[in-house]
Parts: sequence; C-alpha cells; structure tokens
Amino acid sequence: MKTKKSIREEIKKLELAGVTILYLELASKSERYLDALKSIDQTFQKALSERKPKSTISDYQGWYAQAHAVVRQIIPDHLDEFVKQFKHQRVRKEITYENYTIEDYLIRLSITRGGDPLFDTLEAFHFKFERQIEILKSANIMLDSQLSSIRGTLQAELFDDELSAARHLSEKGFLRAAGALAGVTLERHLSLVVEEHKVPIRKKNRTIADYNDGLKDFGTYDIPDWRFIQRLADIRNMCDHDKDREPRDDEIVELLDGVDKIIKTVS
Repeated sequence: MKTKKSIREEIKKLELAGVTILYLELASKSERYLDALKSIDQTFQKALSERKPKSTISDYQGWYAQAHAVVRQIIPDHLDEFVKQFKHQRVRKEITYENYTIEDYLIRLSITRGGDPLFDTLEAFHFKFERQIEILKSANIMLDSQLSSIRGTLQAELFDDELSAARHLSEKGFLRAAGALAGVTLERHLSLVVEEHKVPIRKKNRTIADYNDGLKDFGTYDIPDWRFIQRLADIRNMCDHDKDREPRDDEIVELLDGVDKIIKTVS
C-alpha cells in the first residue's frame, strides 16, 4: 500500500510538472493564455517570472523521459500514442496540423505558404502536450489493476516455489515438514482471496478453517470446495501437532496436490 501511494504521488507530481511546463510556455507566447493563467493560479505567475529563457526544451525533455517510463510500465498499450504526440515515426509527405509534433514545435518549425502560416503551431503544441498529460493521468487510474496483476504473478511464483520445496521435503521423508509448509502456502493463498473479495472475518488470529468458512459463507465457492479445503486443513493440522499420529505418504501427496489445485482454481 505504501508503494502504491508513493507511485501515485509521483505520477501526480509528474502530471502537475507537465501542466506547469505547458502553461508557462503558452503564457510566454500569447497574451490570451497569460490572461487566463491570472485567473487560475498565482503560482504560475511566480514561476513565469522566474523562468529562464529557452527553458522549455530542457524542461520538456526531462519531463518526457520520466513520463515515457511511467506510460511504458503501467499503460504500455498507450505508449505509441504518447510517443506519437512528441515525434512522428513515419516519413511525412507534408506537415499538417494533425501530424505536427511537439518535437517540431521545440525546434521552432513553422509551416507557411506564401509567407503566411498554415496553422497556429502554439495551438498544435498545446493540443499534443495536453494529450500526453491526459495519457499520463490515466496511468493513475490503471495503477491498481496493474499492481494487482504484478502482485498476482509474483505471488503465484512464490507459491509454486514453496510447493516445490514441500515436495522435495516429502521425497526426503520429512512428511510433517512438507505438510506444514504446504499448509502455510494454502493459508496465505486463502488470506489473499479473502482480501481480494473483501470477505468480512472478525477473528484476529485466523486459520485455514476461518478463511474457508468465511469464503463459503460469502459465496465465493460452494460446499464441495469448502469440504475439499476442510480435508486439506485436517491433514495440515495432523502435520502441525506431534501428539497426533504420523501422516502417511499418500496423505501428504493429497495435501500437496490439493493445495496446488486450490491455488490455481480459487481466486
């Protein structure tokens, strides 16, 4: 949660940095934008007065590098569109308002015919840059699902590793240890399912049985799944308590295969 909050804050700061670069450039080139900024925020006026000549290029390039990395990592499907606003990736037969890019603006490229400009390059820059900022803003919207996907992938790999280790212990004859490790893996997986579905469980120190009952009562799965997990929990408990009889080989195999099945089917 701390990581997600930190990422979200950094994206927001990057978004505001882009807005500042954009509007300072607009205000420095056009009185109508300057007048509009006066009614928006006095901090823009302060930033405009402190702005160094020709700082747009370096400011934008620094912003673009950071924003590009965010878009590439969080919303890669929008990366081509993001890049296209900055530079055209194909040879252009002619330069129009539609294919004019931020890169064109930064080198002060002006398209004229008979000495008269064909379109307002500042307006084109405004439109393209604003589109990039909107794409960046959408990264915050997609952040939760992307982090959940990454977390799910990493968790699945961790569970697979834990089950592989449990199988290795079983093969070496350490049946109780194998069963205990498999039980921990099952318990952790069910806790994540409970968290994902926001299942209300009041008990503080929860067990597999608590998670299992909560998920069944919440309707996440039905009675057959509940009974199957209950059976796995019974085997795990046998492994955890030395006073009980020793677990058999076939019971540990049943536990390991069962945990593997639950991890892959209950989510």
